[in-house]
Amino acid sequence: MSVVVMGASIVGATEKRNSLAIMAVVALFGSLHGHAHGLEMPTAADPVFYAAGFLISTASIHLLGVAVGHVFKQRASWDGVLRHMGSAMAGMGLVILIHSLQ
Repeated sequence: MSVVVMGASIVGATEKRNSLAIMAVVALFGSLHGHAHGLEMPTAADPVFYAAGFLISTASIHLLGVAVGHVFKQRASWDGVLRHMGSAMAGMGLVILIHSLQ
């Protein structure tokens, strides 16, 4: 569900509209997503290194996403491409969600 929400927020985001609400929802789903990964931790793994690895990889993915969004927002002609990417992301999240319910 977090992938669907993130994709939908990319599609619906504008410079000033709903940005605080979108950030709050993304933070909520991000924490739930992280909690789910924490529950999946193998028993043989060291919790500190496991958490550090997830923290570093998640921060890197988020920074890359912010950089891509920033570059696309700087060019008005690419705004539509960014929205299509958000739609694709939401669609992939729906596929994952439907597949997990089967």
